[in-house]
Amino acid sequence: MKKILKVCGISFGMVAVLYSLTTFFVTNISFGNFAVLTGGVLLIISSVPGESRAVRALRRVIALLVSLTLVVSLFLCIDGSMDTASYSEDALIVLGGGVKGEEPSPSLALRLDKAIEYHEKNPNAVIVVSGGLGTQERIPEAEAMKRYLVSGGVDENSIIKEENSRNTRENFINSKSILENRFGGRRYTVCFITSTYHIFRSNITAHKKGFRDINHLHARTNPISLPMEYIRECAALIKMLFN
Repeated sequence: MKKILKVCGISFGMVAVLYSLTTFFVTNISFGNFAVLTGGVLLIISSVPGESRAVRALRRVIALLVSLTLVVSLFLCIDGSMDTASYSEDALIVLGGGVKGEEPSPSLALRLDKAIEYHEKNPNAVIVVSGGLGTQERIPEAEAMKRYLVSGGVDENSIIKEENSRNTRENFINSKSILENRFGGRRYTVCFITSTYHIFRSNITAHKKGFRDINHLHARTNPISLPMEYIRECAALIKMLFN
C-alpha cells in the first residue's frame, strides 16, 4: 500500500510540475504558478522512498495544506456560484484579470463575456472596467477590456475606464470614486463581475470600501488556470486576514 501511495505521489507531483510549467506560456506569471510548481516538487520529494523524520514531517505538512486548500476551494466555488445580480443596477464593475500583450487573458475574457450578457439585459447600466498596467502587459487592462466589450457590441459611451488599480482593493476604491462623481452623490446600485473563486473576497472588499447596494455575478473559471487560481486565492484570503 505504501508503495502505491509513493508511486501516486510521484506521479501527481510530476503532473503538477508539468502543469505549472505549461501555464507559464498560457497565462501571466503569478504566485499560483509558483505555488503549484513548488507543491509538485515537494510532493515528489516526500514520495521518494525513505522514512526519515524530515520526510514524514514533510508528508504531514503537504497533506494538511492540500486538505485545507481543497476545503477552502470548495467553499469559494459554492459561494461564488450564488449570484445576486438583479439586472436592474445603475452600474456594473468588471474586475481586471490579466492581459497577455494587448489581449485579455482567457479568464478575463470570460468575465467580459459575462459583462456583455449583462449589458444585453440591462443596457442602461454604466460599465466601469477596472484594471491598471501590469508588469507583463503592453496596455492597461481597462483599455483591453473596453476594446473587447466594444467588439462585442457594447456602446463605448457606456464604458468608463479605471486604469490605475493594481489589486482588488484598489479596484473598488478607484471605481467607487468614479461612480460617486458619475452619480453626483445620489444613491446608486452596483453589480460587480469577477471569476467564481474571486467573488467571496471581492464582496468583502467592496463592503469594506463603502459599497452598500452592491450585488455580484460570477464568470466561470478558465479550466486551464483553475488549479493555480484557487491556490492563489487561498493565499490571498490568508493575506487579507492579516491586513
